[in-house]
Amino acid sequence: IIMAQVDYYACLGVPRTASDKEIKKAYRKLALQWHSDKNGPSEETTQRFREINEAYEVLSDAEKRRAYDQFGEEGLRGPSGGGAATGFTPAGAGTGSTFFRTTTGDHFSKGFDPFETLFRVFGTRGSAGVPEDDDDMDLSGSSLFGRSFGFDTRRQKARTVVVRLPIPLEELFSGTTKKLKITKHILDASTQQRVPVEKIIVINVRPGWKAGTKVTFEGEGDGEPGMDAADICFVVEEKPHPIFLRSGDDIVMKTRIPLVDALCGAQFSLPTLDGRTIHLDCRDTILAPGHVKIISGEGWPRKDGNRGNLRVEFDVAFPA
Repeated sequence: IIMAQVDYYACLGVPRTASDKEIKKAYRKLALQWHSDKNGPSEETTQRFREINEAYEVLSDAEKRRAYDQFGEEGLRGPSGGGAATGFTPAGAGTGSTFFRTTTGDHFSKGFDPFETLFRVFGTRGSAGVPEDDDDMDLSGSSLFGRSFGFDTRRQKARTVVVRLPIPLEELFSGTTKKLKITKHILDASTQQRVPVEKIIVINVRPGWKAGTKVTFEGEGDGEPGMDAADICFVVEEKPHPIFLRSGDDIVMKTRIPLVDALCGAQFSLPTLDGRTIHLDCRDTILAPGHVKIISGEGWPRKDGNRGNLRVEFDVAFPA
């Protein structure tokens, strides 16, 4: 067998100093570019796609990458390739697994699954948690990896169920726990019929959540024959408040005052979303209609632990 040497860094288009994140990002981009569902099946597409997966399999593994950096492909082979003689035993050496490419058409050695690499990175085999941020790559709803090289590579998943979740503004401000009873339909193994099952879902609302925040429970939706159970995605909505309105990281409060207070000034006691009372001294201020007072640090909770501002907007009640 003639061994064809390959530069894994060049294969992914990254420098040898690339970080794990840069390697992963490059792999995702190339896997999308060279996948057969996008380009159509061809020998070039198949070969390039497998080379990309092979390169990522090595460079994403700290031990394999260290061996490759020190000894090249020789460091990735089993004991017969000399890897053990250097004092490094590559993963899989005890089982005879290797990680090199050959010119015989057997592009990947026994024990290497390029599709497992692909699914591990893109999260399409049903990961237990919520997928990580993808550097603005939106793969949701994509069928790109539903088929590969002419055969199905994953079990299809039922369509995600989207549920609106209205929450009062004060609960989003302070945080709360929501317990929701849902009825899902699962498949009876013996009859393959859908049967209803009730379940309690707990949502821990963190202080500072905003409208549009999404909470996904994987596999908690209805099941369909031959498919994985659907996910349930709750989308937060803000219930209108009679006094307060959120505007970005600020809270806006509109208050109506009599004309005498507007002209002569006054002290005001103002409520807050968390039930406190704060005092605002405007005795030396003429408050024209639309006048705004800003109270720093009394606004919406932010991720950095600080808070925005409270903006008090005055409206003047003129005598009839």
